[in-house]
Amino acid sequence: MNSEWKVKRILVTVKAYPNPSKKYGETVCVAGIDLETNKWIRLYPIPFRDLDNEKKFAKYSIIEVQVKK
Repeated sequence: MNSEWKVKRILVTVKAYPNPSKKYGETVCVAGIDLETNKWIRLYPIPFRDLDNEKKFAKYSIIEVQVKK
């Protein structure tokens, strides 16, 4: 299994309500379309409230993120 970090451009289409987690604290699940492959991608965990203001994003935003499986 490839666990290297990759940079992806994602069109955010789903942003769930914040959920407390013992392992990650308060997080949200985000999903969208990988603009390179046009496939669905799920991003988790996202500590949305803890992000700097310039890193927060709205639904239907295009974001660039580092991801790995």
